[in-house]
Amino acid sequence: MPVKTIKKTENIIKKSSSLSSIEKTKILGLISTLKKEISVLSRTHKEDAQSIAGFTYLSSHEAVRKSKKPGLFDLSLKGLAESIKEFEQSHPVLVKNINNFINTLSNMGI
Repeated sequence: MPVKTIKKTENIIKKSSSLSSIEKTKILGLISTLKKEISVLSRTHKEDAQSIAGFTYLSSHEAVRKSKKPGLFDLSLKGLAESIKEFEQSHPVLVKNINNFINTLSNMGI
């Protein structure tokens, strides 16, 4: 299930008209990396992996929507950050990649 959610995330980024091709490429590269990490995590922490995938989707959705709602975008990023807190020791690569994803979306001024 988490991998399906990540695939939905990839699709909304690919279809987005509010992102440049450079931004799309960068975000899709990050999502590709996250897909692998979330897949590994889902073997032992399925619900957590689904939460991370879900917040990745929500933050991407909020980032590319035509009618921006900065409060919802901020909440989705906070939810994503919260969903990985307990994995800082056990899955540092996942945490690093999620933080990179969050920073990338935030720095794009989305």
